[in-house]
Amino acid sequence: MVDKLSETGPVWSLQDPKQNKRYLDQDARWNLRYKQLIESMCGNNGSCFVPNNYEKHPQLKNWVKKQRAEYRRLLAGKQSQITIERVHALNDIGFDWNVMSSRCIGTNWKDRYEELREYKAKYGDCHVPRTEYKRLAKWNEKQRTQYQVRII
Repeated sequence: MVDKLSETGPVWSLQDPKQNKRYLDQDARWNLRYKQLIESMCGNNGSCFVPNNYEKHPQLKNWVKKQRAEYRRLLAGKQSQITIERVHALNDIGFDWNVMSSRCIGTNWKDRYEELREYKAKYGDCHVPRTEYKRLAKWNEKQRTQYQVRII
């Protein structure tokens, strides 16, 4: 019956798929936002940071928040919609997984790296205690986690 009706060309939905992004499949939507992210947010500084309060492009802001949330789920060993391939793709463009980006606190990755080098020179290892070096310890843990995700 559906085949016969389809031949006559009825409208199966009241929404026009050409005007509604929900009709795009999940991969196409993800690729669209990824492209928008590159075009609008990724600079030549090797980083791609979108703050949670970014209002110039609400759809992109929400997509970025979802990527961060799914990434946290992945790291926690929970079921996640983000794939390792997508994590790699975002890492390749310098996507900043941390909302409290180093740009927010006035330092960057190189500064933390230098702090870690100094710590190792002083103490002989990279086991940074949270009690005395809270920011450095958190950064160090993040690096380990990202390394583990890239290996999987």
